[in-house]
Amino acid sequence: YLAGVDAAQDLPLSESLFKSAAGQGNSFAMYSLAKMHLAGLAKEASEAQAIELLADSAEKDNVHAEYLLGKFYLRGEHVPKDSKKAEMLLKKAAKKDHAQAEYLLGKSYALGKELPKDMTKALRYLRRACKKENQYAQYQLGKMYLFGQGIQRDEDAGKAYLNKAAAQGNPYAKMILESYRPHRPAVPAGLYLMRLAGHFTEIFPPGALRIQKLTEQKLRAEIEERKRARGLRTSRGQTFTEEP
Repeated sequence: YLAGVDAAQDLPLSESLFKSAAGQGNSFAMYSLAKMHLAGLAKEASEAQAIELLADSAEKDNVHAEYLLGKFYLRGEHVPKDSKKAEMLLKKAAKKDHAQAEYLLGKSYALGKELPKDMTKALRYLRRACKKENQYAQYQLGKMYLFGQGIQRDEDAGKAYLNKAAAQGNPYAKMILESYRPHRPAVPAGLYLMRLAGHFTEIFPPGALRIQKLTEQKLRAEIEERKRARGLRTSRGQTFTEEP
């Protein structure tokens, strides 16, 4: 009755049936009723009631409730952010082979924002989710391998994971594969030095380094002088190919 499959959609009847089953301790009914409240489909939709139902369902070891409530605590959605509760709930779901919980744990350990950074745990959970063909884990692990983000760079492994994710319609994996160039030209010296200057400016207090005092014009002048000294550019700006 909720989805309108094999029967006309009837939200009030669906809610009534879920309430009856939830009252008898059915964890799936609790979870489904919570989702109705969160989606605003219950007669008197209540966020607080949804969280209470999810908590009751999770206490009965419902893997879907464990994952959803864990995600909410991790991100601070509908409940105050609580990384310890999030980690505990997501681990419970992951032990039941919930691929999305494994992915979220792996990503969180890799990024080190919501949960303490731990690449060993990150790789373990992401690889487990990848074995279940989770496209989000495939994308995350593929990106990490391709660009060497926290792990040893492995272009072949990175592309393999990204291709698997792209085959499942992951738009971000497709975008990386389409734009990736294995042998990109080096960043121009001028741009590199200007970025470096900006980087040092953010790290060190004013006056700490000479590079902070250099203007963009002076940087460019120094770069041009170095190029002329190496025979790469004439005083008129003509560029030559460096000899082997």
